[in-house]
Parts: sequence; structure tokens; C-alpha cells
Amino acid sequence: MLEVFLAADKYAAASAYLHKMMETDGLVSTFSFTALMKYLAKNKRHSDVLAMFNLYLETRESKGQNPLLEYPADAIYVLAMRSAVELEDHETVLAIYGSFPDAMSMAVHTEMLVLAVSSCEREGDWRGAVTMYDEMTGKLDENTNVEMYKHIVKIVASAGEFDRALDVGGGQWYRQNRPDKGWGL
Repeated sequence: MLEVFLAADKYAAASAYLHKMMETDGLVSTFSFTALMKYLAKNKRHSDVLAMFNLYLETRESKGQNPLLEYPADAIYVLAMRSAVELEDHETVLAIYGSFPDAMSMAVHTEMLVLAVSSCEREGDWRGAVTMYDEMTGKLDENTNVEMYKHIVKIVASAGEFDRALDVGGGQWYRQNRPDKGWGL
């Protein structure tokens, strides 16, 4: 029913239907939230995407035993992260990045990392970028690892903090991820 409302461009009716489902039988799923968030993102209503993401998190917590709210949450987190980046809300980007489930695919982890690092670059948060990259060292495929390494070095160099960046994580992000070291793979 949500998809029907959204196809007819009736977001208010879809949102009301979601709330009615939550109040009456509690049978809402990640797909319900995903459909609404995709609609909002497509219409560039990024603050509403984040509000829906927060509603999803609250609902998931309050309906603790509802497996329909646990899987798959990949799209919900990616949509929320993209909206936070669009809004240039770095604190929210960091919060989403720090809270997404480990069970997500490596493709989702990679997209979340790329989005978070781009936010770090815009905000001048070289330490955050280096820390996130350091945590993913050895987990990324070779092409992504090389591109991300170059991006991190560029962020650190533009901040003029290369010496201090070598102290983050003991400098492993730099020492392991170089062409002469096989890019950490």
C-alpha cells in the first residue's frame, strides 16, 4: 500500500499509513522505511530522510523482537548517509558511520567509507578520515584501496598534517598501504 501512495506522489498518505501500521499491529518492516526514504531522497528532502531514519531506529528499538526491522537494513543506512552528506552534516555522518551494523556487505561498507571520507575532506577532518581508512585496511579490494589511499594522502597533505597523521593507528595505514608493500593486500 505504501508503494501505491508513493507512486501516486502522495507522501503524506504513505507516511500516515506507516504510522497507522506501527500503532495498530506493529507490522512494519525495513522495506516500509526504505520505500519512504527512497521517495524522500529522490525528491531531495534530505532532512526528512534523516527524520525517517531516526524513526526507523526508534521503532527498531521499541519493537525489539520484530525481525522485519532487522534485515536487510543496508539501504536504510546508505540513504541516511547520502542525505547527511548532502546536508553537509558531518556530525550525523560520523554517527551513522559509527553505528551501522557489521553484518553489512563489503560493498555497503565501502560506500559508507567513501561517503564518510568525502565528508571528512569537506570538513577538514583529516584525523577522522585516516582513522576510518585505518580500520578498513586489508578489507578493501585492491582498486578501492589504492583510490582510497590516494584520497587520504591528499586530505592529510592539504591539511599539512602528514607527520601527525603518521601517529594515527601507529601509522599502519601508511606503512601497509604503499605500492612497494603491495597496497596492504
